[in-house]
Amino acid sequence: TFYRGGQDAALLQAPALAAAPALPLCAGDPVPGQPVRLVTALRDMPAEIAGLMREADPRHGGYAELALRMEPGESGGAVLASGPAGECLLGLVSHREDAASGLSRTRIVPAGTLRGFLGRRP
Repeated sequence: TFYRGGQDAALLQAPALAAAPALPLCAGDPVPGQPVRLVTALRDMPAEIAGLMREADPRHGGYAELALRMEPGESGGAVLASGPAGECLLGLVSHREDAASGLSRTRIVPAGTLRGFLGRRP
């Protein structure tokens, strides 16, 4: 389980936008080395899943990482993957740096966690 049942995500209700397209959630979770597209308020760029990590406290599960530094305002950005039917949402940016290591790492909430949070099945 990632992010202890999706507790790092929030669901907001907004008026529907008739012309706004919606991406499906990816069927699987991130895989180390997987190429992705990062789309935030500040950038749209290719990236790669750096790895899957476990939290020190097992109750918190784990997360996927991008070896990138995110700037304020980029939390909640989309991590997209390409699949047979086009792009899908692989996860959402959750900006948490590991200051102790000195590495710039950005963690993401994976699609499986989002699916559980929304109560959907693949």
